[in-house]
Amino acid sequence: MKIFFEHEKLKVYQLALEFSAWAAELPEELAPESGPAHNEIFSGLERISLDMLLNIAESPAKRNIKERALSLEEARDASLHCAALLDALAARQFCTKEHLDSGKNILKQIESKLSSTVNHYVPESVVYDPPSEYKAENEKNE
Repeated sequence: MKIFFEHEKLKVYQLALEFSAWAAELPEELAPESGPAHNEIFSGLERISLDMLLNIAESPAKRNIKERALSLEEARDASLHCAALLDALAARQFCTKEHLDSGKNILKQIESKLSSTVNHYVPESVVYDPPSEYKAENEKNE
């Protein structure tokens, strides 16, 4: 496949594509029952896996390092949301945990790569606002 855009070179983007394809096939593999909870989980999984993919794709185009880091963190958060949705499928007995292992393995690789990228290239002080001290109005300065 010919590479047209910078994000297509990223291993984490390729993993996100792999997960997106895996997640799209999941409803067909599982029990044919289609109740509201079942549909809502799959709808959320589809939406969030695409958000993850889009945030990874946008990150190389961000010129500001803080914006790039935030985009990658949003993608990392989306990978964790996807993992939680897979847990919900198992908890509601739509499938077994073992059936979801390959998808969770892909998500773990994505989360790990995104976390290390953000931690390596962006000091914590750039990404987060410094913590502020909380004081109640009636508290005296000592």
